[in-house]
Amino acid sequence: MGTPLRVLIVEDSADDAELLVRNLRLGGYEPVSEVVDTEAQFLNALDRGGWDVILCDHALPQFNSLNVLHMLRKRGLDIPFVIVSGLIGEEEAVDAMRAGAQDYIMKGNLARLVPAIQRELREVGVRGERRRVEEERERLAAMVEATSDFVGVADGEGRALYLNAGARRMMGVALDADVSDLRLRELYPERIRVKIMDQALPDAMRAGAWQGETIMLRQDGREIPVSQVVLSHKAPDGTVRFLSTVARDISERQRAEEALRKAEELYRGLVEASGAWITRVNRQRERTFVTGAKSVLRVTPPDEATSPVFGSHVHPDDKGGFLATLERVFETGQPIYGRNHRVIFGEHVHHMSVNWEPIKDEEGNVVEVQLAGFDVTDQKLLEEQYYQAQKMESVGRLAGGVAHDFNNLLTAIIGFTEMGLLALPTESPARPYLEEVKGAGERAATLTRQLLTFSRRQPVQPKVFNLGELTSNMAKILRRLIGEDIELATRSALGLWKVTADPGQIEQVLVNLAVNARDAMPHGGNLLIEVANVTLKPDHVRQHGEVPPGDYVLLAITDTGAGMSEEIKAHLFEPFFTTKKQGTGLGLATCYGIVKQSGGHISICSELGKGTMAKVYLPRTADGAEEAPKSQDPVPSARGRETVLLVEDDPAVRSLSAGALRQLGYTVLEAANGDEALHVVHEHSATSIQLVLTDLVMPQMGGKQLAERLVAMRPDLKVAFMSGYADGAIAHNGMLEAGTTFLQKPFSRRALAQMVRGVLDK
Repeated sequence: MGTPLRVLIVEDSADDAELLVRNLRLGGYEPVSEVVDTEAQFLNALDRGGWDVILCDHALPQFNSLNVLHMLRKRGLDIPFVIVSGLIGEEEAVDAMRAGAQDYIMKGNLARLVPAIQRELREVGVRGERRRVEEERERLAAMVEATSDFVGVADGEGRALYLNAGARRMMGVALDADVSDLRLRELYPERIRVKIMDQALPDAMRAGAWQGETIMLRQDGREIPVSQVVLSHKAPDGTVRFLSTVARDISERQRAEEALRKAEELYRGLVEASGAWITRVNRQRERTFVTGAKSVLRVTPPDEATSPVFGSHVHPDDKGGFLATLERVFETGQPIYGRNHRVIFGEHVHHMSVNWEPIKDEEGNVVEVQLAGFDVTDQKLLEEQYYQAQKMESVGRLAGGVAHDFNNLLTAIIGFTEMGLLALPTESPARPYLEEVKGAGERAATLTRQLLTFSRRQPVQPKVFNLGELTSNMAKILRRLIGEDIELATRSALGLWKVTADPGQIEQVLVNLAVNARDAMPHGGNLLIEVANVTLKPDHVRQHGEVPPGDYVLLAITDTGAGMSEEIKAHLFEPFFTTKKQGTGLGLATCYGIVKQSGGHISICSELGKGTMAKVYLPRTADGAEEAPKSQDPVPSARGRETVLLVEDDPAVRSLSAGALRQLGYTVLEAANGDEALHVVHEHSATSIQLVLTDLVMPQMGGKQLAERLVAMRPDLKVAFMSGYADGAIAHNGMLEAGTTFLQKPFSRRALAQMVRGVLDK
C-alpha cells in the first residue's frame, strides 16, 4: 500500500489531472486528490485544510499560478507548491519561483514530478523544524529575560558574557550597562569568595555542576541569600567553553521558614496545652510530624510514640481497623472523626479518640493525613463502670421482682407444711416428708433473701461499730471454715474510724470472701485480712475506679491463690455466675449488694497465678455516733379473740393466713382486694373489727390506699401490712412511713401470730 498523500490540483483539464494522479500512484503514493479550476473553489479547499502539496497549472481561464501563489501566501500557509504546465516561459517561471513556487515541471516531462514532491516534502519538514527551533529559542530568551531569577553566562576564566534582566536587577546593575568587565568573584562577599572560587567553581568544572546555598553581593554592598546552580559546558577536548549559572533570591523563603518555625513552636505549645497528640503520616506510612505526645500520655513519650515507623504503637487487635481508616482517608479525601483505637506504650494501654484529616496539595491530591488523638482512657473507664452499674441495677430489679412472687409461693408452702405437721400425730410416717418440704422451703427463703440482698432490697439493721473488732471476733470462725492448710493472719490499724452498717451482713461479706479465697487455694496458701483507715484524694479516682474521694475504712482480703482472668473478673458480681462445680453463684453478688446497701464500694484485683485481693470500702461514720439501743419488749402471747379483716390477693396466702389465725382463736373476715374489703366493712359493723391485715401491693387498690380510707372512717382502727417486697424498698419508695408494722413474706405461723398479737396489744 502506498504512502498517503493529500493533493490539491488546480487544473482545468480533467485528463491532465488524472494523468498527475496516475504518476503519483506509480511513484509509490496513495493520493487523495481534489481538482479545482476557479478562485472560489481554491479558497474553499484551502479553508478545509490538510493538504500535503499543491499542483497548479500555470495558465487557467480565470486566473494563473501567480494569482494562486498570492492567495496561498496571504493565508500564511507553508504548503509545497509545484507548477505543472504544458507551456510556460522562462521569465514567467522565474517570476513564479520568486513568488514562492518550489519548482515547475513541464507536462511533457512528468518523470520529475515524484522526485520533486519528495524533495519538497522533506524541505517543508526542515523548514518547520527550523521554525520550531527558532520559536523555542525566542520563547526561552523571553522566559530568561522575564524571570526574576539571576541567569548569567561567563567564560572559562570567570568573565561575564551575559546577564539577564533579573540578574541585573538583583545585583543593582543598569539594564543597559556593559558587563564585559564583570568577574564572577565580584558577585560574592570577600569572606566567602575563597569557598566559591576555589571550591565550588572547580567542582563545577570537574563534575559539570555545583549547587548550594550561598550569599551574593549587590553593587550597593547589600548581601542577598541565594540558592545557586553552576553548570560547566565543555568542548569535545574537555576544556570549559563557558559557565552558566542560575541563582534565586531566598530572602523571602528564609523569612517564611523562620516565621513557620516560630508558628510551629507556637502550634506545638498550643497542642501541648490542648491535650491533643498530633501526628502526620505520608502515603509510605512514614511519620512526618509529631507533637503533644508528652501532654497526652502524661509521661515522657517512649520511642514508639515518635518513631518514624507509623502504627507500631497500635494495639494488635485494633491495628487492622486503624490502618484501614488511614487508607480510606487517603482514597476518599474525606475526614473521619471520633474513631476509637487502643495504643500501647510499655505496659500501659491508652484508649484514644482519633480525628483523621486529609492534607492536600494544590491539585487536590491527598499527600498526608493528620491524626489528632485525645486520651479518653478515663472516660472509657467511667463508661464501662456506668454500663456495669446499669446492668447490675437491671439484674437487681429483676431479682427483687422474682423474689416478691416467689415469697408468696414460699409463704404458702412453709405455712401449709407447718399446719400439716401440727395436724399429724407424732408417729405419722408422713411427718419426715413434710419436714423435708419445710426445710426446702426455708432454704428457698434463704436464697430469696440473698437475691434481695444483691438487689439492695433486703431489710437491714444498721449499727455503729468498729470493723477491726468485728474482724478479730470472726477470726476463730474463719479458721474453721478455711481449714488448717491455709495460714490466716489479721491486721487492724490503731485508731480505726467507726462505720455504720448491719454487722451481720458485714460478717456474711467476710465469710463469703474468705470461702472464695479458700476455694482458690486447694493446696494451701496464705490469707491476710487487713483493716485500715484510708483517705482517697481526687487523683485516686483513676486508680480506684468508681470509689469517690473521701474517708473510708478499708477491709482488704488477700490470698495467694490461682488468681482470675480478665474475662472472669468482668462477671464476678453477676448473680448465678460461678466457676465452681457446686454453688449458687450468689456469694459475690450478695457481697456486692450488702456493700452497696451500706453505702460502700467493693472491688477485686487479681491476676492469673498472682493471687487475689478483695477491697471493701465502708464510709467513715461521723465521730460521736452511738449504737442504737436494743429493744427490750417482751414476746407477746400468740392467741386472741379479736376480729381481723384479712386482705390478700394471693388465694393460697390468704387461705393459709386465715386458717392460722382462726386456729389461734381469732375471727377472720376475708377479702381478695381493696374493693372487697370495703364491701365487707359495710356489711359488718366497723366497730367490730379491731385489726386490718392487708397485703401492700394489690391490683386496683393497694393496701396503703385501703388503710387510709378505713382509718378515715375509724381513726382508732389498727393496721398492719405484709408483702413479698422488702420493707427497705417499700420505705425507699415512700409507700410506708418508718415504724409502720410490716410482716415480710415468707413468714411462719409463729411470726404471723406474734405480729398480730403485738399490734393488738399496743
